[in-house]
Parts: sequence; C-alpha cells; structure tokens
Amino acid sequence: KSRAWYYASVLKTARKTAGITQQQLADRIGKKREYIALLEKGETDMQLSTFLAIVNVLGLKLSLSY
Repeated sequence: KSRAWYYASVLKTARKTAGITQQQLADRIGKKREYIALLEKGETDMQLSTFLAIVNVLGLKLSLSY
C-alpha cells in the first residue's frame, strides 16, 4: 500500500506541475475525476494501462530496470 501512495504522490505532483486539473486529466484518460482523486490519495490501485495513460498525458518518462 505504501508503494501505491508513493506513485500516487509522484503523479499528483507531476499533474500540478503540468498545470492540469484532476478533471482535465480524467477527461484525457477517459476516467472520472473522483477516480483521479482516489488515486492521488492512495485509496485505490490502478491498472498498468491507466498508469501508462497518466504518464503519457503528463509527459513523464518511465524507466524500468532490474
């Protein structure tokens, strides 16, 4: 659950930095604003496809390593 909160916090900060409202983000990824609010509070998990859609809208770069 702490990882969900961490990623939610990163996405929230990136959204605010980009000057995008929760409603605008929701509209761009085809979700409801209430869902974005729950994500940003770390109160719900998101699918990988949703995470990638948000990353794309916010112009973030994703790097995987092992």
